[in-house]
Formats: sequence, structure tokens, C-alpha cells
Amino acid sequence: MIKVELIKNDVNQEISISGHAMFGEHGTDIVCAATSMLVFTIANQILKIDKNFKVTIEENDITFINDQNNEEINLLIATMITGFDMLVEEYGEYINFSK
Repeated sequence: MIKVELIKNDVNQEISISGHAMFGEHGTDIVCAATSMLVFTIANQILKIDKNFKVTIEENDITFINDQNNEEINLLIATMITGFDMLVEEYGEYINFSK
């Protein structure tokens, strides 16, 4: 199962994504593909805006730490959150999003 965790406090917003959906065989898992496309597209766009933005990418684990008040970055993060909400709506047994 893919696990997405959103943690907000007064200083920052952290989003952590880890795991595998196990929806299909390796190379055919549409839930993993959708998650990867969403995460990497948003990460790349954020890094175009601010190359120092805190994105940590490790095997099976990606973390975003938003400690800025940048309107463009906040919109991209909100877009990613909406994407996760949509994935959970369709494939909730393969992806968990805790807020």
C-alpha cells in the first residue's frame, strides 16, 4: 500500500509518500504510475521555482517540506493534495492518505 502523510504545524507543511500500491504486477501498476507521475511532476515544477526547496527522494520514500510562503509553490502542493484525494477516492484499498 502507498502511504501518504500530511503534517502541518505553525512553521511548515510536510508531505511524505512511501510504499507500493501492489495494484498490479511490476510495470503494470497504474496506481503506482499515477502516484509517481503526480509526485515527480510536482517536485520538478517546484524545483524550477525554487531550487533550494526541501524535497528528499530516496528509494520508495519521497518527502516534501514546505516552510515557505510562496503562492506558486503552495498552489502546486494543493494540486498534489487534490491528486492524492482523487487517487484515494478511486483506489482507496491501495493508497492511504492521512491528514
